[in-house]
Amino acid sequence: MKWFSTALIQVRITVLGLAGGLIVLMGMCMFMLHQVKPGGFIAGNAPQWGNVLLLTALFCGISILLFLTSLGLPQWITASNLSRWARQAEPLPMDVTGLDQSNTDWLEQAPETSLKSLVQIFQTGKIVPTALCEAGGMLCALAYLLEAHPLSIVMVFISICLMLYRFPSQTELNGWLLQQFEKLQKGHWATSSE
Repeated sequence: MKWFSTALIQVRITVLGLAGGLIVLMGMCMFMLHQVKPGGFIAGNAPQWGNVLLLTALFCGISILLFLTSLGLPQWITASNLSRWARQAEPLPMDVTGLDQSNTDWLEQAPETSLKSLVQIFQTGKIVPTALCEAGGMLCALAYLLEAHPLSIVMVFISICLMLYRFPSQTELNGWLLQQFEKLQKGHWATSSE
């Protein structure tokens, strides 16, 4: 089951890469502002909305929308993929109802094709919300570069925290897989619709 560990490592690298890229981008923006344009590249010429600069307000609003989307869209995608998976999944040769998440003996008996499909669904469910949070953070980093408003830095920090919050663990993956096979055995996916 070496592929099982490799798949988890791939998700971890992706999450860390997206968060790290945003951290590097924000560092470059701060350096550029400090060295080249201390007040922002459009300082003094930026349209304002109250005390908040317009691009900062707009990009932070879009970021909040992306953060909220990252809460709902991946669950919808995952549910759709799970119902598709359940139609063709092979049942487990044993009853997994009530097993502890730390117990991984059942993984050896699970059909490998079903496990691979589920791990891919898990990967998608982790990568999509992380990418949505990164997009919001990049918009705020751009707003900071242009207008140098501190609200943008706060939003980038929130984005990075949300991205790192989604960092997967082996226990989380094992528990999620067990939960999906329990649902399959109980017939949960047979009544679900796409």
